Amino acid sequence: MAIFTPRGLKVCLPVGYSFALMQRLYPSVDAFKILQSTEGCALLPNSMSFLAAIVCFLNHVSPIVTAGIVAAVHVYGHFMCISGLPLGAFFLRLSTIFSMLHGYGVYLITLTIVGFFFAGWQALVAYIVGRLVAGMVNGIINHFNEKRIQRQVGAVVSMSEVSFFNTYLFHARHMKKSLDLSVSDEELNESNWHPVFTDLATKWPEIVARFTPD
Repeated sequence: MAIFTPRGLKVCLPVGYSFALMQRLYPSVDAFKILQSTEGCALLPNSMSFLAAIVCFLNHVSPIVTAGIVAAVHVYGHFMCISGLPLGAFFLRLSTIFSMLHGYGVYLITLTIVGFFFAGWQALVAYIVGRLVAGMVNGIINHFNEKRIQRQVGAVVSMSEVSFFNTYLFHARHMKKSLDLSVSDEELNESNWHPVFTDLATKWPEIVARFTPD
């Protein structure tokens, strides 16, 4: 059982449950926007550390400080995702745009050009070091966080599912909708969530075609 985002991020949640949550926000926010924002949430640490690196490069920050800032910002972005802290609209939208271009080499080229011409090759090394340090710290955080969630809910929840929940909560807060992630039997009834599902299937059949049955 799984749903997928436009770029193919797998979210291992039942279709009925996922769309029951999204139905609360529909039609003001449709399923496509939620799934696309989920991609942005998943890449929030990457987009924040990318932006931090560019700012450091343009301001000729020393390599050691650049590495520290990149690592700290990346870890903080990751912590925002796993802790359920309210996501800022600016950062989520920026990260969603980031996710739309992610994987095409745009950011790597931008980092290389800006870093080399404004701060030198040392700045690029600093960025790599910062990301490596952040990766190790986040790995440790993930290990303990997954253990914590498993004790609480009896199942392993990946960052994809956490990103989906955070995205729902982000829109729910703005629309003053329920922040409860549990759904009632009435909400799980297909007649309740089918309109938002049909809307997505009509506009984006290629996305729905990837879904796996509950």
